[in-house]
Amino acid sequence: SPMNLNAEKRLNGEGTMNALPGWTNKPSKETLAFMRRSSKVNIDDLINNKNICYMNKTRKAINEMVQRYIKPDDALLIEYKGDPNKYNQNTYLFKGAKLIMYYTPKDKLFKKNEEVEVVDYDDSKIVITNGIDTAGYSYINNTGRNIFHNCYLPGYATSIHKSQGDTIEGDINVFNVDFLLSGFLGGRSSIKALYTALSRGKSLDNIKICRL
Repeated sequence: SPMNLNAEKRLNGEGTMNALPGWTNKPSKETLAFMRRSSKVNIDDLINNKNICYMNKTRKAINEMVQRYIKPDDALLIEYKGDPNKYNQNTYLFKGAKLIMYYTPKDKLFKKNEEVEVVDYDDSKIVITNGIDTAGYSYINNTGRNIFHNCYLPGYATSIHKSQGDTIEGDINVFNVDFLLSGFLGGRSSIKALYTALSRGKSLDNIKICRL
């Protein structure tokens, strides 16, 4: 079938992962075998590769591990004190820290879910860049309330959902594939999530199926 042919081409390094028009029902046997070959990652893998997860608890665990490992001694801890939820967590600010936009600012230089890097910061303002635009924003509002966690998330891992539409350069660690393969979500939802995760890279050579 076209789906199996496309999968086999990708497994052999031909074509790109973004050309998956035929994968609407189920992946080929070859792709399933690839997805079942998971390996445990080390901290270097987490730091140097892009991390994509289905479960937010996995995303948060990766963010915590990487932040604690790479943060300098003078990093500024922005503690999350709100109600527990799937998204927010303690975040360390330092030059070069990676963040994900949790909102779109009024100037629209950045958009929600975009990855940015910290250029500079203090205890009330942050300067960020996406490699094209650079801008500074206050994270203390007019009433003196810290709204950092309304605006930013740690950026060392992202969810499959938030990565939709992205083409990622370099190597990608994909997590929670075993959960998706279990069929717990139901066939169509699982297939859609697996398709989204595997199609972020240019080839299966760039994809690593991982577990913590």
